Amino acid sequence: MKIYVIKNKKDGRYVSGTDYRYYPHRSIFADSYRPPLVYARQEKAEMGMLLRGISSKRYKIVEVELTEQITPRFYLKANNISVEELKDNNK
Repeated sequence: MKIYVIKNKKDGRYVSGTDYRYYPHRSIFADSYRPPLVYARQEKAEMGMLLRGISSKRYKIVEVELTEQITPRFYLKANNISVEELKDNNK
């Protein structure tokens, strides 16, 4: 399954959201708690960039292929599973 994400050209980080409290708006980057914004079509990603005020000079839309499902931390916490246990089980 191919999906589209917005990526910072300089450091390669994926955009997870937008902080509208400031002007110009600031991008929030993806980490282990915030997944990147994903779009099913490139046109939707382009519209997302426009609506969020994301500059095409600093960011680009890249096509990625979804290969593995990542277990969200809230699921692990609800089931009393530590991240270390999960890593040990996957070895």
